[in-house]
Amino acid sequence: MAIKYLQTFEVKGNGAFPLDMLRYDRCFPATESDSRKIADTEFSVGVNTHSIKLCRYVSVRQTPTVDRWNSFLWKVVPDSITIENNIVIFY
Repeated sequence: MAIKYLQTFEVKGNGAFPLDMLRYDRCFPATESDSRKIADTEFSVGVNTHSIKLCRYVSVRQTPTVDRWNSFLWKVVPDSITIENNIVIFY
């Protein structure tokens, strides 16, 4: 048995969402609405700022890779990072 914590955080940016960051930070959209927001950014011309909530499971208290998000011109909202302490995943 391994204990994992559910971490949620929000990212904001203009233009196409950096899909590879889902793999890199091992995260996924928090809701179906967030999935739709990601898809809608594909044809974005960079005028609107998009806000997307993401989730991931972490084994220790860690933060998303802020500098890598910044390299794609997307920002992790620092105050949005939360961790639930009671998540257990069995392997």
